[in-house]
Amino acid sequence: MGRPTRWGNPYRVVKGRSGLLGVITPDEQVVNLRTDCTGSEAARVAVRGFQHHLDHLDRSKPPAVLARHLAPLVTADVLSCWCPLDAPCHADTLCDLVGRLRSGDLVPGLVATPGACGGALRIDGTEWAVAEIASNVSSWLDAGMCRNDMVLQTAATYSLDPDLVRLAAQVGGAL
Repeated sequence: MGRPTRWGNPYRVVKGRSGLLGVITPDEQVVNLRTDCTGSEAARVAVRGFQHHLDHLDRSKPPAVLARHLAPLVTADVLSCWCPLDAPCHADTLCDLVGRLRSGDLVPGLVATPGACGGALRIDGTEWAVAEIASNVSSWLDAGMCRNDMVLQTAATYSLDPDLVRLAAQVGGAL
């Protein structure tokens, strides 16, 4: 969950020349904090910035975009960061979102459970992993088939609802 990874928090706490704490945003803007702000409070501001960043992604894009971002974390047993255990941490936000993704609350129709598909994201009520569906859709795309036809062909192959196939292909990165 380190900063340079795709799951790192782009908001970071810094100490200015005056010794006061601030938070640097992803676009390098400085959010100045109160003069009596503690390190823990500054970390909380940075985590809230990260939550806002993900909330914006969640609201401004189809659910499949956030799910695609989080899907590799679904099989992780532990998400950790460099933050002290008792400090606010963006990994807690990611854990909450991954939990919602696993349960089907984040993207209805897609779930993840440890006993099925090796814990990977799958179509609810089936044993079909999102990655497998996306791979199948990609193979039809490579064969020159148009998007709608390849989704319908994959849906027929797996006896699935075409809307779920389209969603799985989007989350899996095929569309």
